[in-house]
Amino acid sequence: MTKKTTSAKSNKASNGNASKIFDDVLSNSKQGFETLFSGKGVEEFTSFGQQNLDAVVESTTALASGCQEIGSNLMALAQQNLETSLSMTKELMGCKTLQEALELQSTYAKSLIESTLSEGSKLQEMSMRVANEAFEPVRDRVSSTYETILKGAAA
Repeated sequence: MTKKTTSAKSNKASNGNASKIFDDVLSNSKQGFETLFSGKGVEEFTSFGQQNLDAVVESTTALASGCQEIGSNLMALAQQNLETSLSMTKELMGCKTLQEALELQSTYAKSLIESTLSEGSKLQEMSMRVANEAFEPVRDRVSSTYETILKGAAA
């Protein structure tokens, strides 16, 4: 055999392989599109989107509720601090000596710092809880989607 004959046979074999690969890709693509756009594929896609939307709505609702709770606690804290300040001001007006006024002011400042630290810790814990509750539906959807992708890749 000559080099031309061997080369021609090799080209025919390569063309045949390329043609077969192209036909396989075309067939698989066609099946994929038919599955995707058939009744079942559209239903699955729509269901997937609806579940994602539901998770976002649930997450947003939890976040709004948590923010409302945090806001209510902040307002209660502000009201409590205002009442304490007014009460301390009244007591301060009744002081007879400068020493008595300084002691009262010192006691008030100490209680205010302790209260602020305590309430700050409570608000921090509340904020973390709200963030976790708000993110939970989205985290669940991400996990579910990941599992679906892995199942599809394994199939």
